[in-house]
Amino acid sequence: MVNSYELSNKAKVKNRNNYREKRENKGRFISKFIIGKEYSTFYHFNFDLVLILFYLFLFHPIYAQTSGSIAGRVIDKETQTPLIGVNVLIKKTILGASTDRLGNFFIERIPPGTYSLLLSVVGYKTKTNENVIVEPGKTSHLELLLEETVIAMDPVVVTAGKHPQSMSTSHQAVDVIPLSKMVHRQNRRLEEALLPVSGIHFNEENISIRGSSGYSLFNVGSRILFMIDGVPFMTSDMGAITWDMLSLLDIDHIEIIKGAGSALYGSSAMGGVINFITRQPSSDGCLQIRMLAGIYDRPHYKEWRWTDEILHYERADLAYSRKIGPVSFRMNLSRNLSTGYMENNHVDQWNVSSRFVCRLPYHSRLDLYAAWMQSRKGGFIQWINQNSPFEVPPFHKKDELHFKTTSIYALYHLPLSSNFGLKFRVSNLISEMATQFTVYDPGAFKPGKGLGCEVQGD
Repeated sequence: MVNSYELSNKAKVKNRNNYREKRENKGRFISKFIIGKEYSTFYHFNFDLVLILFYLFLFHPIYAQTSGSIAGRVIDKETQTPLIGVNVLIKKTILGASTDRLGNFFIERIPPGTYSLLLSVVGYKTKTNENVIVEPGKTSHLELLLEETVIAMDPVVVTAGKHPQSMSTSHQAVDVIPLSKMVHRQNRRLEEALLPVSGIHFNEENISIRGSSGYSLFNVGSRILFMIDGVPFMTSDMGAITWDMLSLLDIDHIEIIKGAGSALYGSSAMGGVINFITRQPSSDGCLQIRMLAGIYDRPHYKEWRWTDEILHYERADLAYSRKIGPVSFRMNLSRNLSTGYMENNHVDQWNVSSRFVCRLPYHSRLDLYAAWMQSRKGGFIQWINQNSPFEVPPFHKKDELHFKTTSIYALYHLPLSSNFGLKFRVSNLISEMATQFTVYDPGAFKPGKGLGCEVQGD
């Protein structure tokens, strides 16, 4: 027999469960979906939070007429020459800018108060400028000096935590490769730029960080996440990295996370993350030309010499950037040719890319990026024997691999206040692979399509 006390407790538990269920259904829910092979999570908040964000967007002082601005110039302490591409961030906010070719920067819509500026650029000591006063309706003018250093002192990285932070404050092992090192080493391919980093080794096109990955044909199922400006670009059909997707003139620096980054980036980052940060468009018209050429040496042993021809490689990169009104753009064209040092090891590759940065009202920004790559390579699968390691059997002499990729992304940055903002991202990667046999069967390989979306709050 059940007494009245037990009935009362059961009724309370039932009412509490019903109330919790209604609150969960009314409050928020999490929906997960898979597009291609990328996992995305979207959070739908309750109506009260929407009202709060709406209030911040409309009535916060950052958009009021009482806000101020900071204008300044960054120069070298010794040579007194302007510094290009210096990152200027206001501490404890999401506001910042970078210097142009004359070393000038401008940050607007700043709430009145006293701030600290963080200045960083590769090759110079990171500097903090304290007690910068911003008054309503006025512009604070600064002239800042940076001291050159041989070793990059505590650069600012974004890959470790998905937001700008000093490398010394990161809880993960992070390496940064600046553009100056890649130019100094005369790298022809992206893989060559990564070789000097400790803990990284390659097995053909398969990359491994601290022994996290093994070998697979065509780099299928890579455990290292490949990103461009924080956007994942792994082929959706094979989960592979296409190293030829980027031109070297497109890159500003490379950020490498050694160790698992699955908590932030998903299962594709079990071994680490490599983020290629592309260069910002220049304020003034800027034309860049880079050309490389070389000759492969002959094998040491005469028995290994398989041809009397001169084996060579050539590469040419052309880039142009300019700013027209609120829109800045950068265009790049690259051509890579190589006979290879082995038989049937030739390369014929084209790269075309563009980036547009649009400054919009309310201090928001829209970044658009598109890149196209077409490559034809010889397929060296096996040698004839140990006395002829650079030659292929007669039935493999016409083996070829054809690759084609089209990568696109759009990033929209919307600051809601000086301490909070939203970032919306849409990206798509279309990858195609073919061989010499697809001439007879064009539908043998279907293109892989990887569409991804993300909403991030900073």
